Amino acid sequence: DIILSGDLEIHPWINVYKVWSSASTNPPDNHITKYVDSSWFTTDINGHIDSKYIGNLNLNINEFEGIFLSPFNQNGNEYIKNIIDKILTNYDIQGIHLDFLRFKDSMYGYNSIARQSFYDLHNIDPVYLNKNIYLNNSMPYDSIQIIKEKWNTLKTNQVTNLLRQIKYLCGDIKLSVAVKPDIYEAKNRWHQDWENWIKSEYLDFVVLMNYNSDTFTKNLFSLNEKFNKEDKSNNIFIGINTINSFGYKHKPLKIDLIQKQITEVDKNNFIGVSIFSYEYYKLYKLKGKNIDIFNFN
Repeated sequence: DIILSGDLEIHPWINVYKVWSSASTNPPDNHITKYVDSSWFTTDINGHIDSKYIGNLNLNINEFEGIFLSPFNQNGNEYIKNIIDKILTNYDIQGIHLDFLRFKDSMYGYNSIARQSFYDLHNIDPVYLNKNIYLNNSMPYDSIQIIKEKWNTLKTNQVTNLLRQIKYLCGDIKLSVAVKPDIYEAKNRWHQDWENWIKSEYLDFVVLMNYNSDTFTKNLFSLNEKFNKEDKSNNIFIGINTINSFGYKHKPLKIDLIQKQITEVDKNNFIGVSIFSYEYYKLYKLKGKNIDIFNFN
């Protein structure tokens, strides 16, 4: 049992569509990747299914992002909801935090279920659209662009629909999602329409993975233009990275840089910060300020 004191809350962190991340070890025999068929997994535009990576230990760890389920497979979506429902039922928690609630990348989403669904709606296989094969020039370019937007909308709706269902399961339990920091790229590349998620109250807050030091301030500036002070203070936490990653090797970032980024977040009226990954630092309270500072272990 976990005993909470003060204002401490427990929000389990759940990987949604990403179900395996190791490039050097196989999933155990009771892992989901071992007992479901290939239609559960995401497929790229060239027809490569993520299930092919299962048991393959000869992967480049710098290029392997993991094994992902397909947002188009409803059995997979039910599997995800069942896990969350069990957590909500069996544990006294105050929130649920979702990570990898997105497509693996823009070139993914082309499994047989998705292609058939889109073909039934528009009589076009989306594979041909995104390879710029314009059906033997039988359709004008502008019309192709409209159909492409419909394909992207269909993908985005798959992710949003699962979020809505999870929000219904959570009831009064807080729900948050880790999202890409650029609002337009998040929607168009990863299919995380988090601006709409906030406005439609499909979640309680987002945590922006603002991990790139080179674009950190730029992203804050863009958000200032997009959201007013009230929106930012209620719904948006800024994720701050504390490590440099090289494959599976990590080393801490300089403490001065982290402190500077936390101060920038505080000055720009965001609700707070989320530290990733916390285990590399000891956390201390800065007197008189509602922000945190860090020292190396």
